[in-house]
Amino acid sequence: WLLPDGAPVAGTIDRDSDRDWFRVRVEAGTAYRFQTQTLAGGMDSVISLFAPDGRRIAVDDDSGEGLASRIDWTASASGTSYLVVLHYSRRGRGSYEVAVQIQGSSPPIVSPPPSPSGGRLTGPAICIHWVP
Repeated sequence: WLLPDGAPVAGTIDRDSDRDWFRVRVEAGTAYRFQTQTLAGGMDSVISLFAPDGRRIAVDDDSGEGLASRIDWTASASGTSYLVVLHYSRRGRGSYEVAVQIQGSSPPIVSPPPSPSGGRLTGPAICIHWVP
């Protein structure tokens, strides 16, 4: 398991077409950053992210630092997502660390209650201001 805002997890691609799969628990409305880092031994990472419903929602090669990968994504549903790490080259080898950070969450959606006076507010109003 990858833990959001937890310590990076070390991995190694050590044979042809090797892929490392990681599970991460995500919450709807929360923004996450998935990234590889500390690449060594010839590693050129590619990552794929799968939503809780199994859809592949993103693939990234080199959006991170150097040959590292990065995906920024906001979960639309809570559940278990999967991150796959592989080498760019089918025959490539190398080591890496992978981490996931929470970037923030979406503001709550607030609707005014129905008004008994036909759509006009008749009492004190509440203002909600969201600061991420």
